[in-house]
Amino acid sequence: MIVTGVAIILLVIIGISSHNRGKTFFIENKFVNIITPIQKVVYNFGESISNNIESLRNLGNLKEENERLKKEIVSLKENNRILDNVVSKYDFLENEAVLKKNSNYTFVDAQVTAKDSGNWFNNFVIDKGANDGIKKDDVVVQGVKIDGNIVKEGLVGRVIEVGDNWSKVLSIIDIRSNISFKVIRTQDNGVVSGEMDNQMEGFLFDEKADIVKGDKLVTSGLGEVFIPDMYIGVVSKIEKKNDELIKNIIVEPAIDFKKINDVFVIINQNK
Repeated sequence: MIVTGVAIILLVIIGISSHNRGKTFFIENKFVNIITPIQKVVYNFGESISNNIESLRNLGNLKEENERLKKEIVSLKENNRILDNVVSKYDFLENEAVLKKNSNYTFVDAQVTAKDSGNWFNNFVIDKGANDGIKKDDVVVQGVKIDGNIVKEGLVGRVIEVGDNWSKVLSIIDIRSNISFKVIRTQDNGVVSGEMDNQMEGFLFDEKADIVKGDKLVTSGLGEVFIPDMYIGVVSKIEKKNDELIKNIIVEPAIDFKKINDVFVIINQNK
């Protein structure tokens, strides 16, 4: 009887609920229509705040990443500078190795630390001196290639002043330089002097000397200032005036006197 009574009560409640459902749905629908736009605004506002917070968090990460990338760029630039320096010095380093291996002379490696004003290395100072065995009039050279892969001592100049740990070098393109030379091909002799614009000017003793453009010159050893057979450069022009009996020549040195960073000083110059 109790179970039957409870069942009857539940059926009555279900009937009443079903009868009022349409009215309840109408009220609920009106309420939802009103609350939905507000809910949309609140939702969008919340999403905006959430996105801004996330953006601020990402901004901090981006700043850290940016700083890391900046450091990497600086490091890469430095490595690139070092590689460029090695590449630009490749020919010099290669010639240096060959010259040291094949030469009969004793070298002191030196680095240029200062030079006179101007574009050319007419006069410059190196970081080695008397403490390293260097003396006045010692010959200064670089390794240069001639005739293919043959590396010779290319004449740079001579030491004119010596300190304990420095020396001053007068280059062969300085107007005060006078060098006795011989032509490799014919063994004709003459003298060249320093000129402006990375050139040298000189003459041959024999007016009938067989000399042509492209002939290579080396030191003759006359005057005992320079060691014989130091490579000077190439004849770039030949001039002979009607009222003169000698042949004048213009010589392009083997050394680029705009780019001198490292040199060799020959000490104990006797072979």
